[in-house]
Amino acid sequence: MHAFQPTPEMLITVGTATYRFVPHPLLPPELAEVMVIEGSEALIYQIQDVRSGELLALKLLKDPYQGPHIAYSLAALAPLAALPGMRAAQRLLLTPARYPALLADQPALAGALLSPWLPGMTWASLLAQPASRAALPHAPMLRLAQQTARLLATWEAADLAHTDIAGGNVIIAPDFAGVALLDLERIYGPQAPMPTRLSLGSPGYQHPRLGAQGQWCAAGDRFAGALLLTELLVCAAAPVQAQLHPEAETLFLPHEVAALDTPKWSAVRDALWARCPDALTLFDLAWTSADLDDCPPLAAWHEALGGG
Repeated sequence: MHAFQPTPEMLITVGTATYRFVPHPLLPPELAEVMVIEGSEALIYQIQDVRSGELLALKLLKDPYQGPHIAYSLAALAPLAALPGMRAAQRLLLTPARYPALLADQPALAGALLSPWLPGMTWASLLAQPASRAALPHAPMLRLAQQTARLLATWEAADLAHTDIAGGNVIIAPDFAGVALLDLERIYGPQAPMPTRLSLGSPGYQHPRLGAQGQWCAAGDRFAGALLLTELLVCAAAPVQAQLHPEAETLFLPHEVAALDTPKWSAVRDALWARCPDALTLFDLAWTSADLDDCPPLAAWHEALGGG
């Protein structure tokens, strides 16, 4: 159990702003539970600015995932924070030097991150629900793929890698209006401190031949990015949907990655050819690549999908 145990309507003050912890919307009030999402690396609380009503995310990283790489990620991503898809980079790091009064009262919040609350669903959640999957719109999905390719190419051009590109780390905004990246803490970049736990990626997006540092390298997003972009481009196609596992959160199951001449692989290639022949070429190169460095650069995907 984490040392920090907030209750509904509890207040904290960060700088000049005061926030309240939002009650969990699906649980009875008598349980006194706050809105929180627990992942493998962090607890994410929903809090609300009492003056403006704005919702924010208060992210408490679990001990194994804390370290100097957090401050590095904030500084490295600050120049990209205004880009579409990068709202999660608009963050504050709660340190004793900047917020002494808060952390004297709530020491368990040291090292927590405060960022905008992003509305929508993760791409993994959309894929895992048959009804949502069946309703994927063709034209908006192409726009989402184009935005994602532009974002990933911008990261790579800045010598940065997210290191865990996956459907669970991508938010699809309501009405398919845009995408946003999540979990920006364990990034790779020039002079980045090495995290205690290096990212090996997520199942369904992992290159079958990762090096000792996993995806924590300059080319760390190339293979996973290729699979994510492929998902966005083809998962609205009926022949591809017919090949998906009913509750799968990814296009390819882990044992299917890099397998040739399967019905799903053929359906995906046909759908890519119909959508964007140049994207099919890039998919094939990534699918048969020897390692991450051998995958096409993400700028090639951006160019193939129209650039801009």
